[in-house]
Amino acid sequence: MREMFTDSVTGREWHVPARLLTHDNAKTSKGESLGWLTAILYLAPADLSGRNVCPMASAGCRAGCLFTAGRGAMANVFAGRMNKTLYLFNDRAGFLAQLSRELDRLNKRARKGRKIAVRLNGTSDLPWHRWIDLARWESLVFYDYTKVARRFRDDLPANYSVTFSRSESNEGEALAVLARGGNVAAVFAGDLPETWQGYPLVQGDAHDLRFLDPRGGHVVGLTAKGSAKKDESGFVIRHGRTLPVLQMAA
Repeated sequence: MREMFTDSVTGREWHVPARLLTHDNAKTSKGESLGWLTAILYLAPADLSGRNVCPMASAGCRAGCLFTAGRGAMANVFAGRMNKTLYLFNDRAGFLAQLSRELDRLNKRARKGRKIAVRLNGTSDLPWHRWIDLARWESLVFYDYTKVARRFRDDLPANYSVTFSRSESNEGEALAVLARGGNVAAVFAGDLPETWQGYPLVQGDAHDLRFLDPRGGHVVGLTAKGSAKKDESGFVIRHGRTLPVLQMAA
């Protein structure tokens, strides 16, 4: 029988899960088609757990969160992600130790030739690179989206790729990232334009492996999903035309 604990802030019960990283969902299957195994850590986004794991989330981002799309909207999935979040904030040392063991196992597989990518901010925006040494798992490729612009000024390890995430409240920061040669993900309604604010687009829905995108100031075009389809905040950009297949991300 598993041991139950009580969260110090919300009073919710939580337990140590058998596994932290998810390997089997729509995002990971797209990567599999390109020969990559993808492991993703999903937490309860924004402040649903009583702690804010998305410090720069806008109102539009919260309303259109992918937590409401696909399996994320299912009650059992919600409970599992909430449980992991409470585990992190009640026992960070234990959480990071378990995460490190899972990454150790993946790294051993990668050393044998398996291409493996890891996204630790599946539904969060936390500074994992400050809490654990990602370079320790030299055969893994880590990647994330972030709305924290200062993260691009951090000394990120060579095996960690970060894409800025545009919202209705950070367009200035998004343009600054593009001007410096970084990539920015933006959500569009309907067809994707060939350019946005003068920068070329790549099709981002073909897969989630953002480290495979061309570098040097590209916009990663994503189509609105879940409740984001109803967005009126400006988080979803409502203009554009079909992006030619030849410009899809590699």
